[in-house]
Amino acid sequence: MRISLTKTLLGVLCVSLPIVAHAVAEDLKRVEASGTRFAYVEQGRGDPVVFVHGSVADYRIWAAQMAPFSAHYRVVAYSRRYHYPNPPADATAAANSARHAADLADFIDALKIAPAHVVGHSSGGAVAAYLVRDRPELVRSVVLAEPATFGVIAQHPEAKALADERGAAMAPVKQAIEASNNDEAVRKYLDYWLAPRGFAGLSASDRAVVLTNAGSLPPDFRAAAPAKPFNCEDAGKIEKPTLLLGGEATIRVFTVVLDGLSKCLPKAERVTLAGTAHGVQFENPKAFNEAVLKFLARH
Repeated sequence: MRISLTKTLLGVLCVSLPIVAHAVAEDLKRVEASGTRFAYVEQGRGDPVVFVHGSVADYRIWAAQMAPFSAHYRVVAYSRRYHYPNPPADATAAANSARHAADLADFIDALKIAPAHVVGHSSGGAVAAYLVRDRPELVRSVVLAEPATFGVIAQHPEAKALADERGAAMAPVKQAIEASNNDEAVRKYLDYWLAPRGFAGLSASDRAVVLTNAGSLPPDFRAAAPAKPFNCEDAGKIEKPTLLLGGEATIRVFTVVLDGLSKCLPKAERVTLAGTAHGVQFENPKAFNEAVLKFLARH
């Protein structure tokens, strides 16, 4: 199945950068849901908190959150469909945010942990947004860290320019995927979303993790955007307490998205983390953890 790059960019292609610390293999659990198998780690006791990673990443990106959050909550970090170490994508696999949100709903149901606090980063933030829109009974509160909910800014004066910028940046990524060079696609992908550091700015272990997830990128580009992207009207229907998190030095599109969500969500709080770009939870984990834990304690 093939689609145009324009349709892909209307979706939620975005990235979350992994960090060095990894859970040991003995801690890894698996559960059957949505017709596939999901790997996850969990730690602590209490009200559940579910972490949702972004593109070309997996459960390991939340390593800096597991211990601090597990002192107060039952913390669950899982790997999304087609992400390590879950069953890999085949040559025709496709998955958009709506698909991942349905997976997340079934995952929460399978673990019997509803209602849960849900924390999503980047495309994982878009997944969390779709979940709370479609299955609010599963959610206690939601944290959207630089979510890739680009439909929210469809009417913004900068919307076309930002979409054109993404299109130009993703064109070589799409070319690399079509040439079956997924590793090169990941490098070019991260050079845009993680600017100014990009792929070269990652540690050797971080580069190994994102390349391990290179096979999860083609399904994103094959997936048609949802018929109705998550927009301001959708956000306005969300009655759950919502925390919006952004990096002070992030690329422009996320600042505009967070501005839009701040206006559309009826129960939104917003925190900007100093000295961070897109990778808010691993570039400054101390500040991220403090902001989210304070929010959760109130809800």
